[in-house]
Formats: sequence, C-alpha cells, structure tokens
Amino acid sequence: MFMLKLKNFKEELKKWASSTFRKIDNEIKALQDKINICKVNFESLTPTESEIKSHEADLLQLQSRQKTKRSMLKLESGVRWTVDGDENTKYFHASLKISEKLKGLSEVNINSEWINDPLCIKEATFSTFSEKFKRSSSCSVEYISSSFSKLTELDNSQLCKVFEADEIKMAVWKCASSKAPGPYGLNFNFIRYWRILEIDVVKSIKEFFTFGNFSNGYKWVSWIIGCLESGRASVLTTKEFMIEKGLRQGNPLSPFLFTIVGESLCVALKDTVSFNIYKGATVGSHYVSLTHL
Repeated sequence: MFMLKLKNFKEELKKWASSTFRKIDNEIKALQDKINICKVNFESLTPTESEIKSHEADLLQLQSRQKTKRSMLKLESGVRWTVDGDENTKYFHASLKISEKLKGLSEVNINSEWINDPLCIKEATFSTFSEKFKRSSSCSVEYISSSFSKLTELDNSQLCKVFEADEIKMAVWKCASSKAPGPYGLNFNFIRYWRILEIDVVKSIKEFFTFGNFSNGYKWVSWIIGCLESGRASVLTTKEFMIEKGLRQGNPLSPFLFTIVGESLCVALKDTVSFNIYKGATVGSHYVSLTHL
C-alpha cells in the first residue's frame, strides 16, 4: 500500500513540477525584462518613492525565483556545487560537454578487431560486464571451525525483535538526506517529513519484518544473501543484468565483508597453532607466543 502511495505521489509530483518550473522560467524572463526597463528609465528620469519600492520588490522576487531554479538544476544533476552560480557559467557547461566526450566510446577492440559500430559496441560492453559479475562456483570457499564466535540467545532475540518506531526514525536520520533514493527517486530528505510519513513508513517496515519471516536467526542470513544478489545494473543499454557477486558502492554491508574475511583468517591461524601446524614467534620476557596481530 505504501509503495502504491509513493507511485501515485510521484505521478502527481511530476505534473506539478512540469507546470511549476516551466512557469518559473517565464517569470524570471519577465522580471529581468521589467528590471532592465526600470534601469533605463531611472537613468533619464528621477524615480518616485513607489517606483523605487516596486523595483526593489522585483529584485527580491527575481532572486527568489533564481534560487528556486538553481535548486531545481542541482537536484536534476545530482552535483554539489561548491561555488554558488557555477551552474550558470559557460565554463561549467563546457566542462560537462568535454567530460561527456572523454567518457564516450568511439571504438572497442573485440577479438583483436576494432569495432566502431554503436550497436556492436553496446552489445560487447553489456556482454563483458554481465559476464564479469556472474557468480563463479569454482571460487567458493568453505571453512568450518568451532573457534568462530557465536551469537548468544540474547543477541539472537535482539536481532529478531520487531523494530520500534523510534529505532526506525533514528535509522532514517542517520542516513545522508540525499542518499538511498527509493524506486521512485525519493530520498531520505523526503522521508524525513516524519509528521506526514511516519505512520506509513513504520507500518511498511513492520510488515516487511512480519511477512519477510524474520522469526528466526536463519532468516537474517537469507536476507543478507538477498541484498548481495538483488543488485541490477545496465551498461550503455536499457537492458539490465544481475550482479551475482561483489558489493555495490556505498553498500552498508561492505565493512562486514572485511570483518568476515579478517575473522576467518584469524580463526584459521588459531586452528593451525592448536594443531601444531604453525608456530608463532616468542616475544617478551614472559615468552608470549605471537601468531598474528
């Protein structure tokens, strides 16, 4: 239900934005023309007090409309400008065009043959990347040991506990406002209109928890696997391929991947020492055996 509401909201938002921002362009042009005419008249005639006030009001209104226009451009491009006004300079637009040309593919080498046909380039690029991100069963590694740390019953019960409204709100506020756009392009800056969206957001997450069968610890494993295997990508074409290995940029599971690998190495070294396969260096006056840091 919540996703349907978001879909309908975006459709209405697109209609509003189309009419509103088109209107802003016309208002900016009309205000600029009016201000220019006033400047010319003020050079030849002494303006009255009411004309001066009207001119000042037009300047403030123009600044307001231009600020709205800049905000719109910033949202559309997804770029954070460090200098206000860069989006209106010739240098800025020229830099964008040069960047687009440098990123373009004019030809590619396929099987020792250079191809410059756009359709062939798209298909070859798509095929290369889709093969790169396919899961390879030959590279799977399994290590079983009793030395791995395990969750206590208390830890497991906390993981399987239904999310509280305060916990959901805290998680939303910890995320960057412009990050994690949803399926309809709505980011956390939108979700933070908490007075309006709190009931729907909390209800949606609790339904996901309930109907996603988070009733035991094993489901958390399947959930993480789902996060790893649910990614999709497209390269130069509208076709998409599944990302079956690796983590996407900004994935919150990235730190855990490093921890898992590090812990496995640590456990493996401890096991080799316990089985007298490997001996560490003895250091200090108390002859402490050091195997790894």
